[in-house]
Amino acid sequence: MNNSISFFLPSPQLRDFIHNYYIAEFDCIPDRNNFEQRHLSNGCMEMFIGYQDTRSTCFDSDGKAFFIESGVVGAHNLSGPVKGLVQETGAKAFKFVSVNFRQNGFYNIFRIPGSETYNGFFDGSSIIGNDIERIRQKLSDSKTNAERCTHIENFLLEQYKKNSGKAFSLCGGMNITAYIINKNGNVRVRDLMSEFNVSERTLERNFKAATGYPVKEFCKIVRFNKLLELVTSSHDVNWADMVSRFGYYDQSHLINEFRNATG
Repeated sequence: MNNSISFFLPSPQLRDFIHNYYIAEFDCIPDRNNFEQRHLSNGCMEMFIGYQDTRSTCFDSDGKAFFIESGVVGAHNLSGPVKGLVQETGAKAFKFVSVNFRQNGFYNIFRIPGSETYNGFFDGSSIIGNDIERIRQKLSDSKTNAERCTHIENFLLEQYKKNSGKAFSLCGGMNITAYIINKNGNVRVRDLMSEFNVSERTLERNFKAATGYPVKEFCKIVRFNKLLELVTSSHDVNWADMVSRFGYYDQSHLINEFRNATG
């Protein structure tokens, strides 16, 4: 049995768009009924590309199953995770490259607004087109993971150049996104209205056009992920301090949100 997961950082050219890549290779899944990938929402998108005849049964946030070789996971709500699950399909191996985008990174490369992929799980070819098949073949032919990373990076840079002429009026929504992230998600709608000098209706419209999210849902996701990042890197966590620091009503509110997000 040769199972492995390897992480790689993007090159400087893609550092503003990509958080990381990981390459998973499972030659044998010990318990196929219990093996699954659960995508915990961080407000960003993910793309995975299978190679060497890998196929997977996946489930969207509504529990609908579909059979794909590559996929695009849209930014989704905190309490509605999507899942990928490998099942017996005639192919014994399960191998894929996952691209984890930064906020707005997918849009900057592919010029597809978040509103078109929000809360969705799509076959990669339906979003990106036939280019996905070309990169799948290159990944299959590669001898090493380093070579696969090079192919993925070249693919993303080609897409960035190809789509650079496309544009949408999303600047307002992206500025709001950056502001919310800078505030760790602990910000109220009325504060955003004042900061950007817009009505609540305009604020929501601009933000949804860019991300697909309602403003309050995105704030919740950013806040939760900032909390998770902090507590996993701390040896001694003061939960009362976490409640006040991240704007939860009380400790019960924090616990319930954690349960909803992680199951």
